Amino acid sequence: SMLRQRREQQRKRKHREDEDEDEDGENSPSPEAPMRQAQSSQDGRSVRELVTTFDGSNGSYGSMFDVRNTNPSVGSAVLVQTLAVHANVDEACTIQVYTKPGTHRGYESDPLRWTLVFDGTIQCGGFKQRTVLPAVMFSGPSSLSSGMPGGVDQVGSPLRIEPGASRAFYVHMTEPNLRYTNAEHPQWLGGGGRRVRRRRGNRGRRATLER
Repeated sequence: SMLRQRREQQRKRKHREDEDEDEDGENSPSPEAPMRQAQSSQDGRSVRELVTTFDGSNGSYGSMFDVRNTNPSVGSAVLVQTLAVHANVDEACTIQVYTKPGTHRGYESDPLRWTLVFDGTIQCGGFKQRTVLPAVMFSGPSSLSSGMPGGVDQVGSPLRIEPGASRAFYVHMTEPNLRYTNAEHPQWLGGGGRRVRRRRGNRGRRATLER
């Protein structure tokens, strides 16, 4: 009937609005995933942090997720300085991080599309604790990205997300100790009109992107 069609159109419109940028900043993250904004700056740039849940209901060798810079303004690129992961062990862990422009969806098993930006062994913090990848190794002068086109912060950098663009990340561990949660809602980092969006993660496979 016409009424059912109208309700279905309204439902689809509401779904698209939930997925799109909220221009007025009224979209809020899931209560399980509070945002934390660091009140600090580095090299004259505002530094903010996107914190997700430590529910850890799933686990495997890795997780893939997308980060979107929803600010359309020229000059509002987001620079990813480092990542923190959730591991269920308190011991030395070998971690790799791969990235690619755009989404991870459809490229889960296509290693040629991904670029390795971090490969190191660090001390994992254990269950319900943050394991921060050292920024000096992730985006410092001696990082893998520093020797790539665009370096760590110029146009073309594998750590730079241009206005309106997305970038996919794949965190991989050599043992199945990574914990993650299937996100049901995008998560936002606001401030100064800039927002970063995290989409759903998916189960990583041990051999997907190994070199």
